[in-house]
Amino acid sequence: MDNLTTLAGAPADAAPVSSEELVDDDAAASPAEAAAEADGLSAPDFCTALRGIRFVPSHAPVASLAPHEGPPTLASLEECALHTDRHLVWTVSPLLKEEWAPPRSLWARLGLVHPPPCDRVVSHAHNLSQFTADAWPWEGQPPEEVFGALWLYISQNPSLIGPEARKRLCELPTVLCGAALVKPSRIFRSCFPFCQPLMQPLSAVRVPPCVAPSLVRLSASAALDRR
Repeated sequence: MDNLTTLAGAPADAAPVSSEELVDDDAAASPAEAAAEADGLSAPDFCTALRGIRFVPSHAPVASLAPHEGPPTLASLEECALHTDRHLVWTVSPLLKEEWAPPRSLWARLGLVHPPPCDRVVSHAHNLSQFTADAWPWEGQPPEEVFGALWLYISQNPSLIGPEARKRLCELPTVLCGAALVKPSRIFRSCFPFCQPLMQPLSAVRVPPCVAPSLVRLSASAALDRR
């Protein structure tokens, strides 16, 4: 554990530490087991101690840069988001490379949260909403996929989204409608053509069909809040 703490204090671009400095020559166990045994920790205790140490090479989140493209940094596991959740949080959380993900059974003990917390997702949605669909800065991250992932998260995790988060999401332009991004509060099951663009029918938006009911519910809740 002391070795990892030492690594956490080193700059992200520092020279790599040799294996001789990290592991005793006669160590027969895995590095994790050896470290846990040396500190007198059980495996669960070792995971708990490990989760807050900044030893994972990653990239600092930058709102204008794509996933894994920010400045190099060292992050702790509890600060990281899984690569599979990148479309939900990449502008607010460092990402753990896909090939470095530990077994799923260890995620909770290591502080890896899946699905990601709602506050991170809403903050990320706010960052995305600062850009228009025709000036999309993230090459290789199609807006259809990014906002599709966002609305799938909303659809599949209603219990994670509290009233304040729901209110914020209603007023962020995160719904693709043609080539434009509009607020969920402007989406209705149907509307007269002369109401556009202030109102948009559900048939005009580009979201996966399975998330359409969640979008309508969010729009309805926004209408109730305005009363």
